Amino acid sequence: MRSLSTGCGTVEDVRHWEATAGDDLDMDAFGQKCKGSDPKIRKPRFGGVSFFGSDFSVWLRRSLHGQWPGLEFPFSPSDSSSARNRPCTCPSCGWHNLFSCLAEWFPVENKQHQLEDLVRHARKGDAKARTQVALKHLSGRELPYAPEVAAKLLLAAALEDYAPAAARLACLAFCGIGVMQNRKEAKKWLLRAARAGEPLALRNLGFIYTHLATRKYPEWLVRSSACFRAAAIEGDRISQHLLGVRYMVGTGLERNASLGAYWLSRAADQGLSRSRLRLVKLKGVASRQPSSVQGQNQHLERDSLVEFEWPDTASTPASEGPASEGPASEGPAPEELQASPHLVQFDALLSEEECEFLINLVEPLMQRSGTLNPDTGRIEHHPMRSSSERHLDHSLKDIAIHLIEQRWAAVAGLPVANGEPIMLLRYQPGEEYKPHYDWLTRRQIDAHPLSRAGGQRCTTVLSYLSDVEEGGGTAFPRLNLRVEAKQGRGLVIANCTPDGVPDKRTLHAGLPVVRGEKWLATLWFREHALQM
Repeated sequence: MRSLSTGCGTVEDVRHWEATAGDDLDMDAFGQKCKGSDPKIRKPRFGGVSFFGSDFSVWLRRSLHGQWPGLEFPFSPSDSSSARNRPCTCPSCGWHNLFSCLAEWFPVENKQHQLEDLVRHARKGDAKARTQVALKHLSGRELPYAPEVAAKLLLAAALEDYAPAAARLACLAFCGIGVMQNRKEAKKWLLRAARAGEPLALRNLGFIYTHLATRKYPEWLVRSSACFRAAAIEGDRISQHLLGVRYMVGTGLERNASLGAYWLSRAADQGLSRSRLRLVKLKGVASRQPSSVQGQNQHLERDSLVEFEWPDTASTPASEGPASEGPASEGPAPEELQASPHLVQFDALLSEEECEFLINLVEPLMQRSGTLNPDTGRIEHHPMRSSSERHLDHSLKDIAIHLIEQRWAAVAGLPVANGEPIMLLRYQPGEEYKPHYDWLTRRQIDAHPLSRAGGQRCTTVLSYLSDVEEGGGTAFPRLNLRVEAKQGRGLVIANCTPDGVPDKRTLHAGLPVVRGEKWLATLWFREHALQM
């Protein structure tokens, strides 16, 4: 812990003496409490840090300014990074910023207090807090992984007409996470949230309608664009990007480059790099704000929220195919690259929209890649792998992702339940994944309960999410085979022989990226269903 002397003891002393006194408190005498002892202690909280009382805050501000008039502190809770080098201005900015500053000095305890406050509000019935706690239970990162608890919290919040909870509950019901899979219930909650203008529900409806859009039923593509537009108006940056691209190519709506540039710029302002890249290519195209958003936001017309049948990826005839930029699940016939081991290539396993959706979803969440340590059962950094990655845990999984998983399971010939969470990977220039196997050793299988339950990684399905200017392909050195990275292209690898023995001929490597950037999605299938 950092020690900051105030002239009347250290900050540890200050934190120890979380004392408040009456209005007649003498400031000088109160300052001496940092070196003395007083049984009168109470610990109210403010913003996740201890709140010492207004008199004490005045004393502490005076002490800080008396010792270091030019003390540099991060004082802006909304933008601490930009304020980190700004001189302290406590007397003018108010005591609450002082304690936001102290929160920066004790981030671990501050984060724990915030989590405790969130759980407490959820127990009191706050719908927003219940939804946030549910998402933490689904991710398993700050709270234990408990999908059943998450589903109950979301149901309680949805019954209070909290639309974000209804949208998440629809995703759980559709995917069968924490509850029995019930697509009728999922449909009910999804439409309910969409009619309330919830962006997540509208975006998922857009993907469902796109999936239903075949050349025989092009009207579904128009409805999907209406859903993306409504979600974009509500501020969903992923929908803003998708809508901008649709305006550029004329998918489901009239082609309009200026409106496309407008929505791409909105998405870029919210941090989407894919939108910025597209805007660079559109130099000279003036963006025009649509008249429908030049005032208050407009919700989706009820006519677009029609009743629909849930799509089944295996039921649509391949001859019909997707309409325009729709999903490519029924695209070109597979190309067998190798009979043994079995390697199959699909040149349009994912659509351009789906590729960019996955990238935009996880880009802010990427972390350095790791590998499974068989001794500890933990994921650890290793020099053979220099990419960055993100698993799509259940807090991120929605209906659009589940539809992609269904398609990958179909080409793998295995149930969706046998799949691990999708892994998203990004390789920048110079980054690579050196030769490795996807199948697991017996030590790796036994190192973790998840591995023991699912058994061997028998099949790998990977999809390239972006084109790469140079490099970034996948090489199979023992097969003298190389697959070039191409957006939407999929590859199915049988990691084991037909009798279940790991096949050493499947040794493969992610080649270094020379120019550009490579995005990849990987789904590993196990022998048996996984209980997450």
